[in-house]
This record gives sequence, structure tokens and C-alpha cells, in this order.
Amino acid sequence: NDGMPAISHVGLQSGGTTAASREITLSVLCEGAPAEYRLSEDPSFGDAAWLPYTETPGFTLSAGFGAKTLWIEVRKPLDGGGYIESEPASFTLQRSPSLAEALNLTSGSAASVSASPWFGQTASSRDGAAAQSGPIGNYGATSCTLTLDGEGTVSFWWKVSSESGYDSLSVYADGAYVNGISGLSDWAYISQTFTGQATHTLEWRYTKDGSAVAGSD
Repeated sequence: NDGMPAISHVGLQSGGTTAASREITLSVLCEGAPAEYRLSEDPSFGDAAWLPYTETPGFTLSAGFGAKTLWIEVRKPLDGGGYIESEPASFTLQRSPSLAEALNLTSGSAASVSASPWFGQTASSRDGAAAQSGPIGNYGATSCTLTLDGEGTVSFWWKVSSESGYDSLSVYADGAYVNGISGLSDWAYISQTFTGQATHTLEWRYTKDGSAVAGSD
């Protein structure tokens, strides 16, 4: 059968159009029984190699955040030799920073187990990406915790946009309160030194009182 194969669908296997990692898996549906595919961020496919066809191809995105457009085409062998290729299809996604990338982690791990977790974003930052607290209502709280092993100093920049004096961003070292800010603040630098060969935690916690909103609250 020498009919041209066709791509009927391409998207993220997880659904949506946002990826928080450079390593992604796509969902691809085709007609015409293709045997191979190639995938690239280059619409001319550059040096993209032909690979055995799969409906769930993996791909490593280029560095950086923002819009990324992927191009894919498939092909199948002709009865008389050679191949017949599909028309290329494209899919555009938004590459958002993971929490670890937003925090510029070089060691340790970060997690936000809150009902409204923290997330990496690029809309407001000093260096291209920053962690932001998830949205919460009155009397709500959301936190992000960095876990480290051994001694060392953690330094970071922070800011807040909230109801001054009532809704605040605080930082805790090994469970003990260190500092807090509220109202409308610009980026400020802060550091925390840990001593002792043990597991340490640094927690950022945003909390709201029972009424009123201000800033980006």
C-alpha cells in the first residue's frame, strides 16, 4: 500500500500544553501505518534522525523557558523501494520552570505538598524564573520546603504583594521562624546558615488572615 501516511493528532501524553521538564513524552496518532518518525524543534528537521514509529515518542526540549514548537513527520516504505513521507505537523507548548529550576537548586530537593502548591513561573523574577505561592483564600496557607543534608548557607531573593501586616510570607529554618515580609515589597536578599551534619529544612510559608485583600493577594 503506497498511500501517504498522515498525522491526525500530536500533543503531550499528559494532556494540556505546559511542560515543567525538558524531558517530555508526546501522544501521536497517525493514519496509513507509518513505520518511522522524526521529531525536531527545527521545521526543516536539521539532523533529526528517523526512528521506529511509536505513538508515544520521547523528546528532550532545548534549554530555556517559554513557547516551544515541535515538528513531526512520519514515513513508510514504498512497495518498489524508498519511502513516502507525511506532511509535517506541529505542536506548540509552554516550557515552564520546575520548582527546582525556579529555586536554582544545586543540591537538596524542593517540594510543595500544600493543597495549592507553589510552582515555577517566569512572569516575575530577577533572573528569568522564580517560585510563586499557589492561590489561597482567607485563613489559607501554602508552603514550599527545601530539604538539605549537612552544613551550608542558603541564599535567596524574595518579595511579596499582599495585605500589609495581615497576609505574610515567612521563612522557617528547621521549623523555627526566621523572618517575614508583607505588603508591597521589592526583591530583597536573605541568607540562612545551617550547621551540623544533619538533614535541614528551609520552609517558605505564605498565609492569609480572614478578610480583605491587597496587592496580588
